[in-house]
Amino acid sequence: MCLWITDPGNSHSAKRYSKVLKYLNNVPFRYTIEMDRNREEDAITMRHDIAEQLNVHEIEYRDASVLEVMVALAKIIDGDIMYDEDYGDRTFQWFWLMMDNLGLTFYDDNNYSEKHVASIVLNMLDRNFGKNGEGALFPCRGAAKKEIWVQMNDYLNKYFV
Repeated sequence: MCLWITDPGNSHSAKRYSKVLKYLNNVPFRYTIEMDRNREEDAITMRHDIAEQLNVHEIEYRDASVLEVMVALAKIIDGDIMYDEDYGDRTFQWFWLMMDNLGLTFYDDNNYSEKHVASIVLNMLDRNFGKNGEGALFPCRGAAKKEIWVQMNDYLNKYFV
């Protein structure tokens, strides 16, 4: 997964953010809007695809992590929604956009605070968003009541289409 989310320009690398990425990988994704189950399923499918590519036959079952959900979503955005052959693979761009939206890019390994990162992630999972969706993966009006897929489409339509 780290290869997919490392910015080739090195402004955001998995190495520089190893602590926050490890934290995100250890936090189980949970949802309160039933359709967000699809994001969990995307992550688990991605996990199985990775295992197949690596020729790993036994996978420990566990809930999808927040990191897996974010990476799977970034891959879907790049491959199915915003793909542009002129740009090539931009999975990293969509992943770091979500990290920026959450406010997690401040917490590289030199500025890491588990207390602050945990608070940000908990607010996202609990849908404690600001008025205009601040604190969501994809800030938009009414984000607290919208499934992640709808938030994403609202956000992408507003800023990228």
